[in-house]
Amino acid sequence: MARARELPPDPIKEVQVFHFPKATFYVERPDLTPEEYERRMNKIKEAAAHLLMYGKKDNRY
Repeated sequence: MARARELPPDPIKEVQVFHFPKATFYVERPDLTPEEYERRMNKIKEAAAHLLMYGKKDNRY
């Protein structure tokens, strides 16, 4: 599997801007197909379960 820096960037669907007293955050929401969204969410869930079970992140994710 290609590394993230080797993949083309996702097309951006929307950009949200959050303003706080000492910071401004820009959140770019990609325009994903339902299959890609589900694949990414499953990967996030696996990583979160591993983090909760073992308490640290390793190089598997």
